[in-house]
Amino acid sequence: MIRILQTRLKVEVKETISAVQVLFNNEQIFFCYLLELPWKNNLPKVSCIPHGRYILKKRKAFEDGSRFDYPHLEVLNVPGRDKIKWHIGNYVHEIEGCGVPGKMLRDLNNDGLTDMVSSRLALNQLMACLEDETELNIIWE
Repeated sequence: MIRILQTRLKVEVKETISAVQVLFNNEQIFFCYLLELPWKNNLPKVSCIPHGRYILKKRKAFEDGSRFDYPHLEVLNVPGRDKIKWHIGNYVHEIEGCGVPGKMLRDLNNDGLTDMVSSRLALNQLMACLEDETELNIIWE
C-alpha cells in the first residue's frame, strides 16, 4: 500500500516547511520537501492545513476548474477548505493555502525565506509514484 507521510519540520511566521515521504509497505520510495503558508487557524488562502489524515488526489491539467495547465495534486477532506493543491512553484508568495513541492531548500531570492528548488521535477516524480488517490498523513515533528 502506498501512503504519504508529511512531517512539518519548521513553522515560521511567513512559511511552513515539511518533509514528504512516499512509503510503500512502510519503506520510503520517494522524498521531497513541501513549502506551505504558516499556521493561521486553517483560514482559507492564508494558512497551511491542520495536521491529520487526508486524501491526495491526482488532477489533470485544468481539471475541476483548476488554473493549472499541468497535472497536479489536490488535498481532499480538509474541514472548512477546498481546492487545496500541490503545484509547481518556488516562493511562498506563490501560494494561496496550497503546497509547493521541491527537491532542495534554498533562499533563491535572498529575502531570508526558504524557497523550493526543482519544484517541477519533484511534482512530476511525486505524481509518478502515487496512485490516483493516496492517503496523506500530516504530523508535526
